[in-house]
Amino acid sequence: MNASQQTIINDSNIKDYALLYCANRNHPDLPDDLRNNIINWDTSRVTNMRALFAGKSFNEPLKWNTSNVTNMSYMFMDCESFNQSLDFNTSNVTNMESMFDGCRNFNQPLDFDTSNVTNMGSMFYGCRKFNQPLDFDTSNVTNMAFMFADCVSFNQSLDFNTSNVINMESMFDGCRNFNQPLDFDTSNVITMEYMFDGADKYKQFKGREGLLKIHESFSNVPAEQPLDHISRYFADENAIIGLAEYLGPEENPTNLVTRGEKVGFTFKRGKKRKARKTRKTKKTRKTRKTRKTRKTRRKT
Repeated sequence: MNASQQTIINDSNIKDYALLYCANRNHPDLPDDLRNNIINWDTSRVTNMRALFAGKSFNEPLKWNTSNVTNMSYMFMDCESFNQSLDFNTSNVTNMESMFDGCRNFNQPLDFDTSNVTNMGSMFYGCRKFNQPLDFDTSNVTNMAFMFADCVSFNQSLDFNTSNVINMESMFDGCRNFNQPLDFDTSNVITMEYMFDGADKYKQFKGREGLLKIHESFSNVPAEQPLDHISRYFADENAIIGLAEYLGPEENPTNLVTRGEKVGFTFKRGKKRKARKTRKTKKTRKTRKTRKTRKTRRKT
């Protein structure tokens, strides 16, 4: 195609952009003017932007009308170079799962209307530079699993309404600099597995009773405060693997419930090493399976 030729495409009626750029960014048959003039795409009727740029070396400004979009899941997944400001109208978006998953360099403020979002699972998973305040309306969110996992720079206060959240699995997994007080309503939470696993600096949590599953949610977290007020969180001894030293009011507190029995709190290094190795193996397998499943879903 020479400079005098242009592809005329009426995109004003297109509603589904899912995988469009992801699949065709470097396709030889995609016209240069369409591929390179992305800022002027008419997105006024688009409702689906799922995985639009997923897996591509994309870092271009976007001034789009997104007022009708409902699905932004996986939109920038694995766009490792992406770091552009986004002035998106997200008032109708319900799904932001893995929206910035794997955006290692992304660190822009987000003024999103999230009042209708129900899924924020893995939203910032692996955003290693991200450390922006988030004033999100999370009143309808049910899934926050892996939301900030591996956000190694993140350390912002979060005033989230979590009254409808069911899943907080690995929410701060690997957030090694995170240490903010959390006054979360966990009355509907079913699982908190690995929630603070590897959050090396985390020393505070305030939640509520009613959790059913929190396997290893505080593993490797320094316990430098009393755990009395969250005694029911410890459904089994694996919930506190990695707390090499308890610095609470008692040397061996008897209010930590293990399989229905009140037990002491004693560590034996041999057992600890074995348990941590087992945890890591399970975690690695689980994470790989999860990532593989996500990418498989994205391509379908």
